[in-house]
Amino acid sequence: MDTVIKSDPTWDVFPAAQTFDSFKNNLLKPIFLKAENSEDVKESILLAGKILEQSYFEYKFIDVALTYIIFTFEKALKIRYKEITGKDSNKRFVDLIDWFLTRGYFETWNDTMPHTLRNIRNGKVHETANTLGGVAFINKVYKTIDLINDLYEDPALQAIRKREITSLSDALFSYIANGAILTYNNMRFVIYRAYPVFINNKSATSVLNFSVCPIFDLTPYKDGKSITPSHIQLELENWSMTDEGFTAVDNDFKNCWTKKHR
Repeated sequence: MDTVIKSDPTWDVFPAAQTFDSFKNNLLKPIFLKAENSEDVKESILLAGKILEQSYFEYKFIDVALTYIIFTFEKALKIRYKEITGKDSNKRFVDLIDWFLTRGYFETWNDTMPHTLRNIRNGKVHETANTLGGVAFINKVYKTIDLINDLYEDPALQAIRKREITSLSDALFSYIANGAILTYNNMRFVIYRAYPVFINNKSATSVLNFSVCPIFDLTPYKDGKSITPSHIQLELENWSMTDEGFTAVDNDFKNCWTKKHR
């Protein structure tokens, strides 16, 4: 008689995880590996991803995946430290994180994140209580992988990206406080929010990943339904933010601009 492997009953209350495929498509993400990472680190990252997939059948594997990827993070820090300095690291995990933080290697808006991960690792190692992070830890697995990949980014370019995103975000927040009209590809949308997601400044022409939020019907909310408002994702070049509005050109050479909603 064949054994039927069932999902962990914890997932029964998650509409997005009713099948293994829907679980992977809705709750998990593709894993990106920078080529510069060592083969050992790459293998460990991929293994963490496989452990995360198996959490569909054993919910506690989410915590196992996070603990394992944090161990991999510490290993990656030691490897990168030696590549940069030519010396083996005898630093504690906390000091090693600070060494990279102060040199701008982590592209995160929350500088406490690396230490939060370290605290989670320490809790799993030293605490006797059987705590469980569960689904809240899934995104932290991917955040840790991002931090590992960040070790091979150019800190100077990262600093420029963060400054430009901060400046543009502040300007857009003020500009669209009362709404705006987006004109794109001969279409017009009334939007209530617009923000930069990422700036790729690694080549001669920088590309801005830009997200705008059109206004939407509130009726489903009034009926007690939970929906996710739509976003329009754009890849833009040659952008400019002035008192007259935001203008840019996307990769298909369509003009894109906004003006204040009167």
